[in-house]
Amino acid sequence: MALGIPVGYSKEVLREEYAIPGWGMAYVIGLALLIECLALLTIGLVRPWGERLPRWVPFFGGRDIPPRAALIPATFGTVALTAIIAVVMLQVLIGVKDDGHLSGTSSTVMVLCYLPAFFWGPLLGLVTYSYRRRHRHLL
Repeated sequence: MALGIPVGYSKEVLREEYAIPGWGMAYVIGLALLIECLALLTIGLVRPWGERLPRWVPFFGGRDIPPRAALIPATFGTVALTAIIAVVMLQVLIGVKDDGHLSGTSSTVMVLCYLPAFFWGPLLGLVTYSYRRRHRHLL
């Protein structure tokens, strides 16, 4: 979409409603990068680099990460992701968000592509709970 590929939308809709080409391209790319960074933080709850910063990190490398510094944002993220994605998916599934621009195959493909996101919040909750159990002696 950020590259101007219609992905089910007409070029007029991309231009008028999403400002593509234009600032909308930067927005879509920035949003994708933000989501990827948040996904990496999720992985940090189960990997060693999520407990101790790697040595190559300037100024803070090699230091332990306080468990609360991971638990508080992860818990907030669990609640926020679950709520946001549930509301959006329900709206898409019942047709509330359908503005008439996507239909048929395009709409079905979009829902199928975003369906795994529905599980991100609950799975983040499970990983957060596991992290808390492993670090309860430090809390």
